Amino acid sequence: MPRGGRIALVLLQTAFAARPMEVWLDARPLGPAHGAASLLDASDGLFDRAIVAGAADDERFFVADASEPVARLRFSDESIAGGSTIVTGDASQSAAIALVGSVAWCHVDATSGQPCIVAENLLAKADGTGTLIACTARTAADCPGLAFALNRGVDALVLDSDAPDAVREAAAIAKAQRAETAAPDEDAAAARDAPAGPVSLEQWTVSGVSDGGVADRVAVDFTTLLSNDEGLLVGSSAKALALVLGETATGGFVPPRPFRVNAGPVHSYVLAAGGKTTYLSEV
Repeated sequence: MPRGGRIALVLLQTAFAARPMEVWLDARPLGPAHGAASLLDASDGLFDRAIVAGAADDERFFVADASEPVARLRFSDESIAGGSTIVTGDASQSAAIALVGSVAWCHVDATSGQPCIVAENLLAKADGTGTLIACTARTAADCPGLAFALNRGVDALVLDSDAPDAVREAAAIAKAQRAETAAPDEDAAAARDAPAGPVSLEQWTVSGVSDGGVADRVAVDFTTLLSNDEGLLVGSSAKALALVLGETATGGFVPPRPFRVNAGPVHSYVLAAGGKTTYLSEV
């Protein structure tokens, strides 16, 4: 295909409805006499909520108990708000993922490892479930990474009560940027909760081809035959998915295999039923 020619397949642009991001204060280390209300009031609008230990009479508070490995979070009226856990590996990440779909909020502290990767995993699992994701940020670099993970970001950043000024400033900037790009709450909720329907395909132009190196690839065999315009949407859930057609064409050296899609490398995403994406390696 000549450079700049029209691409023979079409691309799906994936867009997520953004929502405003909250910033929370983790006041649990301050104990029952936390004074979190005054800290929230003195934060110039930075903090929206606080996680506290002990009783609370402020609707801005989440009360955390001492359960392990997942602490229960309760609203000020004692109803369950969600869970809070420290993620240090696969087992603790699985415990956090188990909360998704059953609670309003899932808070994780993954700062001892790869907080942005954990956030991306949780956001992918929480998509369409109604569960909101909150993640602890302890460095200035954590804040934008978490705020825009998977091109949409976590629903809340959680800062320590003794967070340095640089971290607070980075959180404030990320919060303001999310507010600028956020869709109205009603529109965002409708977009998140809308049932999956036909995807919208768009034709793009190939501007260049480069060598991506050697990698394991996945060929997906179907139990039914594919037509000439059928295949799989493969690529990146944060950028674009390309329609990879089945092996229906007749070539000079290889016979057609109209049941197969030579889909791509194992790390690519593929669009599955219900509008969800999964890695090709998991198919």
